[in-house]
Amino acid sequence: MKRIALFAAALLLAAPVHAATFFVGDLNAPGGDFANANSPSMFNIGTATAGTSEAFGNLNGECDSFDCNGVGPDSQDSFFITIADGFKLTEVWGQNEGFGPAGMQIRYSISLYPVNSASLFNAPQSVNTSGTLWTGELGAGTYAFSVYGASTQEAGTFGLYWNAVFTVEADTPAVPLPAGLPLLAAGLGALGLASRRRKG
Repeated sequence: MKRIALFAAALLLAAPVHAATFFVGDLNAPGGDFANANSPSMFNIGTATAGTSEAFGNLNGECDSFDCNGVGPDSQDSFFITIADGFKLTEVWGQNEGFGPAGMQIRYSISLYPVNSASLFNAPQSVNTSGTLWTGELGAGTYAFSVYGASTQEAGTFGLYWNAVFTVEADTPAVPLPAGLPLLAAGLGALGLASRRRKG
């Protein structure tokens, strides 16, 4: 019995671990203001399976007294990410570093493609901070992901590096308990009890 347990543990240790299914460099995709998230030609950074996948890029532009999206060379980055069949997205973590006017926030959002409804999540993040943006479960499919300059308290220029990490896990359906299993367990328990009584 001990040999079987050791063999099973060895198999688990030898199993491949999937990490960083893709890594995208200076994204700026598609490279302009107001990316069209409904466009089928928008850049797809890859298909994610189990593990963590990462993307990063740069934002820079101008803020008016309320808004930081739409003015400047690159106030928004958008791209597609595909979750492979049999897997699910469970967490998005993000960070940014750079400068911006007082009170500036950037936003990370994700929508199911084609984008025909409200964002599945739209998370704000202050300048020069990091943390978990979203946790939950999004199944297999192609999603549009956007990072953009959002609200601010005053006008000014901004320049930011952003980084997003996607955690993907196997989407394993729950195995239903066979209807006869409780009866079988009860029967085995009764046999064990009867055997102990005979020995006693």
